[in-house]
Amino acid sequence: MIDTSLIHQLPPIQRARGDRFYAGDKHWVDLWKQGGAWLFGHRPEGAAREWKNQLDKGLSSHLPTRWTARLQRHLNELFGLEAKLRLYPNVAVAVEALEHWKAERFSFQDYDRALWKPLRDEKPLSVRERSLPGVWSEIILPVLPAGPVQAVAVLLAGSTTGLPEAPLVAVTEVAALVRAVVTLRRKLLDPVFAKTSALVSGLFDRVVLPTGVFRRHGLWLEATCEPEDYEFLFTTLLEAGFVLSPDQSLESLLPLALSEGEAKAWKLACERFLAGAS
Repeated sequence: MIDTSLIHQLPPIQRARGDRFYAGDKHWVDLWKQGGAWLFGHRPEGAAREWKNQLDKGLSSHLPTRWTARLQRHLNELFGLEAKLRLYPNVAVAVEALEHWKAERFSFQDYDRALWKPLRDEKPLSVRERSLPGVWSEIILPVLPAGPVQAVAVLLAGSTTGLPEAPLVAVTEVAALVRAVVTLRRKLLDPVFAKTSALVSGLFDRVVLPTGVFRRHGLWLEATCEPEDYEFLFTTLLEAGFVLSPDQSLESLLPLALSEGEAKAWKLACERFLAGAS
């Protein structure tokens, strides 16, 4: 169970642009990005536009759609696989279906290991080495930057014998997922995006990383503190203008833009945390 209660420490947010939240005359750098859903910033270009296009066509219902086959094709091209796709309305429904299929519990640890997080590895177009136990070894749950979409894509690289067809998902959500994959593939091959990401990563490594509060895996950030200290870390960074993932088990993410002043403020917040942590 993911705990998002720490997010309630934020005041009511009036707008979000890029990797920033705004309320009144204050703003915060979003390092949570809702687990990668807002990887490329709020109001994601392709997904948001396609969502609106389908709404304008009246296709917000749960209906059969050609977008599902397109999503399977794009995901297989991304991973270099010939896998089958199952789409579920949300994570809970997906987990229930998988557990019923294999008659085995799909734990949070299994779920976390099954995730493919873009821009986490040195080779962003490859599927990281599978480390799931036997029955889950051929399941991939790609994290896609599709904003508010709740639907979950499950790629099954092996046999799907005995796995029932998944319930229908809203056409708007499937179309948004397709656009998210297309945008992701384009970003991964974009030298300008790669240069920008490298600049942010380099600034983080030079200014913030030496504090030891985080480990960086590509654009993803792992907090190194003890679980009992994580709330204090979240609050300390929030006071400095940064929003971490509200649950330590879910990694945070580097922003796509970071100034020298913001990096120094981040460093100072980490130092305050280290001085006050138990």
